[in-house]
Amino acid sequence: MEGKKTTHLWYLPVLLVLTAMFILIGLKFVKTGSEEKTSTPATQDSPASSDITTSDTQEAGLPADQTDYLNAGAFMEKGDYQNATKSLDAAIAKNPNNINYYSLKSQAELLAGNETAARSTLEAGLKVDPSNNLLNSKLDVLNNAENLAPAN
Repeated sequence: MEGKKTTHLWYLPVLLVLTAMFILIGLKFVKTGSEEKTSTPATQDSPASSDITTSDTQEAGLPADQTDYLNAGAFMEKGDYQNATKSLDAAIAKNPNNINYYSLKSQAELLAGNETAARSTLEAGLKVDPSNNLLNSKLDVLNNAENLAPAN
């Protein structure tokens, strides 16, 4: 009987060693992940210039229109809809066939309070792809919101 008890006792140290290894590996992974998150600058104090993410995206080898699109997203996060619109104008000039650019530009214009410009942007996008469901639905929402607005 005593022989059976001692043969099972070696499991305990092995389990303790494996548990310690998994904990250490997990801590190292968590530490590495938090260092990566803190190394990416995305603060409100960063300058509001058009090169917010340009250096990062150029290093990644992205095309210029995608760099402009990413810059626009950064401007939108900061609430700078005017510079977002400028970046999206540049993206559309470089790649007028990307419907996502028209969609985000119309959103920036709408958030800036310019419904007429948003409508024009959606209509320009629909000239590129008349059957695009996203742009059509956004335009429908704008048109329906105008019809539902109370008359003064």
